[in-house]
Amino acid sequence: MISRQTLRIWSAGSLIAIISACSSLQPEPKPSEEITVAPPAEKPCDCPKVELPGLIIGEVEYALVGSDGPLQKARIDTGATTTSVGYNDLTPFERDGDKWIRFTIKDRLDGEVYKFERPLVRTAEIKRHGAEPTRRPVVTVPITIGAVTRTIEVTLADRDAFDYPVLIGRNFMDGKVLVDVSQRFVATGATEQ
Repeated sequence: MISRQTLRIWSAGSLIAIISACSSLQPEPKPSEEITVAPPAEKPCDCPKVELPGLIIGEVEYALVGSDGPLQKARIDTGATTTSVGYNDLTPFERDGDKWIRFTIKDRLDGEVYKFERPLVRTAEIKRHGAEPTRRPVVTVPITIGAVTRTIEVTLADRDAFDYPVLIGRNFMDGKVLVDVSQRFVATGATEQ
């Protein structure tokens, strides 16, 4: 006679064998049949929609300084807070009791000298890696790259030793442009001179 425990073990084993046999009886999908998997249910996004700026600029562009000033080669620097413009001569003076700055910018492309007079907005302390901080005058000037013109604060600096007389900072780019660092002269469509 078979004991109950033996019967239970035999029944459990038979059940496993039957389940295994049934699963092996399922037909294999034919190569021509596509197996589709339903995508997971989409969760609604609570993220804000982001409007992307319309202008893409490269790592280097030509920038127009002032309304009718020089066209200068400009390095785009997303790490710089404020735009910096190189000058040749700089003279502080007073007009109606206010502090002003008279400065000139020499166009490196054609050698023409442009004269500017602007009210002094403030004096900025510029921290430099491995060097003492310097103080630079800050004025407001329109800067144009491609189709974007912004009247922004710029620091005036002696940039004769630099390859680029203008350094475009985030105060020009903020919300208006995207930077593609793999490109040059995208916004102006110019060739490098």
